[in-house]
Amino acid sequence: MVHRFRSPPGTKRPTSATEHVHVEFAIDGEVLVMGDSDRFIQFQSVDSGMQIKALDTRAGSDPQGVAVSSMAVSDDGTLLAAGYAHGTAKVWQVADGELIFNKQHAHQRDVQTVSFRP
Repeated sequence: MVHRFRSPPGTKRPTSATEHVHVEFAIDGEVLVMGDSDRFIQFQSVDSGMQIKALDTRAGSDPQGVAVSSMAVSDDGTLLAAGYAHGTAKVWQVADGELIFNKQHAHQRDVQTVSFRP
């Protein structure tokens, strides 16, 4: 089965073209998590192709937004970590989208890998 992933009617998205730069499956395999070049992280249903939620990742140190360069979902599916093209790493609670960690590194190069340890 192949789906074209799309946002539900009325969902606000940037008007510029969006390039998905990182994709992860959540632990249940039913949700696809996609980081994009327009500062959003989207949660999409694998079965329906519809957007479940989107995080606007501009909060904190990067008000303009910047491309997601890496992502990881915790083993229990409760946390999402993302690395960015300008040296920032962030962690959110998946359930409510609350940003719980935000660190700008001095080197300001891509954070190429983020992960959770058991």
